[in-house]
Amino acid sequence: MKKSSSGLTGYQFMDKLRPEFKSGLDALTRFVFERTRPKQVGATVMTGPIFAGITQSFLDALNNDAVPTITSSWQSVEETKCKRAVEYATEVYKSSFDSSKPVLSPLKKRQYEKHMKKLFRRLWLPLIQLLLELVLKIGKLTLARLLMAYDAMMSSDISISPMTHVDEVLQLYSELMKLDPTHYQCYKDEYSLVFLKQVIQLISRLSTARLNLQCDLL
Repeated sequence: MKKSSSGLTGYQFMDKLRPEFKSGLDALTRFVFERTRPKQVGATVMTGPIFAGITQSFLDALNNDAVPTITSSWQSVEETKCKRAVEYATEVYKSSFDSSKPVLSPLKKRQYEKHMKKLFRRLWLPLIQLLLELVLKIGKLTLARLLMAYDAMMSSDISISPMTHVDEVLQLYSELMKLDPTHYQCYKDEYSLVFLKQVIQLISRLSTARLNLQCDLL
């Protein structure tokens, strides 16, 4: 298969471009593609109903003069999805329930309970596993944000701005405690555990310092 003369001319033209221009063109292409791909949290792509739910949660928070966060918005989406699943399962159960039939005998009741347990394992356990994986990914993302805020706070000039990044550190640590109070569910590597111990030792002093500064400003 031969290339057309016009295609060959195009290739020759690209070869004659300055390296600086080609490098800038590649950087522009990466910039555009990175910002046009679907939104995601960690490796989870936020498309469809999930992304719509998070967007609605952000809008509700902004309309109520609150500060929207990924953690609280995703928790709201989780609660909504679980509530709808329970409502749907209840409706299906009620629609298929025949109240005119007599009460099940003990043997049939045991068989029915055994069948329901199998149904639960088949339908609900994969959903629960998915939710746990999403919580794990959000927890790791929150931990990374906390590490960045902590480093920025420790490297700031205390004499100029003593409370820089303190509010952010306290807020992110609070979100982390909601996701994993034990610090062992999501973060099992030694570096994360050592870092979290340092933050825990500092949190009480940060809260006290923040309160004292607010009292001084009043």
